[in-house]
Amino acid sequence: MNIANKRFAHDLIPSPGTPGEGQGGGFSRIALNHPQDFLPQTPTPALPRNTGRGRRNLVAIVTGILLAVMLAGCAARENLPAYPWSGSADAIAVLSHRAQSIKTVSAQCQLTLTRADGQSVRLDGAMAMKPPDSVRLRAWKMGQAVFDLTITNVQAWVETPSDRDARDRVLPASASAGKMARAWALLSGAFFTGDDLHVIDRGGPRFMLWRTIEGSRVECEVDRATLTPRVYSMIDPTGRRRLELIEDHYKEIGGIAWPTRMTAHSDQGTVVVEMSDIELNIDLPPGAFRPPARAQRLAE
Repeated sequence: MNIANKRFAHDLIPSPGTPGEGQGGGFSRIALNHPQDFLPQTPTPALPRNTGRGRRNLVAIVTGILLAVMLAGCAARENLPAYPWSGSADAIAVLSHRAQSIKTVSAQCQLTLTRADGQSVRLDGAMAMKPPDSVRLRAWKMGQAVFDLTITNVQAWVETPSDRDARDRVLPASASAGKMARAWALLSGAFFTGDDLHVIDRGGPRFMLWRTIEGSRVECEVDRATLTPRVYSMIDPTGRRRLELIEDHYKEIGGIAWPTRMTAHSDQGTVVVEMSDIELNIDLPPGAFRPPARAQRLAE
């Protein structure tokens, strides 16, 4: 199925569109005019000549405005309900119930991919997820498709540009995104279920849960006040940290706390996903996680 519309409930993921029509076909970018266009049309009155008190008042007003903006920004970023602490068993029950309540996710996103050597690229994107094993992520830049990644049944497939040089440049980035997406879907859907979940609680604002998944120890740092996962770490049998997944900028969406930013660190580099227009538990089309005909399978 081709990716055509913004809403997954109708088709799937937005297509990149054509150059000059805005990045992401239908996701138009509003270009600001010159700053003069936003200035008041009437002259600004001059301050009195005796400006000692006037300047102090002006500084106080400006400081108050800046402080209010900063506080409003912080509050808007994470305004989550607090949970009274009643023990780790109740906390795990809340986390498990929340994870099981999420059937599907769809969103627009911005992706920043940074390689181990420090080179980075920023892409527009759109994604869909069905925990614990299905993800679709499409990315483009300047109206041109970069990659179309599909993960289903623990297999990853990617469609890249037909040009060989472009494909060779894109494959490492898509592999990094695939590693992050696979871990994200698995951890979002399966981590808090099962009988082998262990608790490490030394007090403080966070406690830790860990269990073994696919032969690796997976740890999760949980914020005690809001019962939200903050950091997942995947550690192999040799003790090497294979992946660190940070979740933050939480918002309540349909009564469910959901991270709007995820940052994944691995040996391959860093992937940052910043989501917007997030929709939870909507119907996705039957072909949402069917790889494109030209997609090739990524190595494990």
